[in-house]
Amino acid sequence: MRYWAAGCGGIEPLIQPARSSPLVLSFVNLVELHVLGVIRRRHGVALPDVLGALEFVQRKIKVGRPLASQRFETDEVSFFVERFGELVNGSNEG
Repeated sequence: MRYWAAGCGGIEPLIQPARSSPLVLSFVNLVELHVLGVIRRRHGVALPDVLGALEFVQRKIKVGRPLASQRFETDEVSFFVERFGELVNGSNEG
């Protein structure tokens, strides 16, 4: 959880914490971390696929906090987001 919230070894955090020094998490941050944990542990989606999908949603759909505001789906290989009534494979789009 700390790695996803604070980053590590020059890698940027996956979420935007309420405050980074000292690390303070908001309720929305806890939701984002929970969703990320479910995606990784329960569904086994690889982190690069998650990162690609999050980047796609932030860049193309212009959503700032996709883990807390978008509905994602997975086939346990790729990570999809609904756009204009169709599922887009964000894992391949990132």
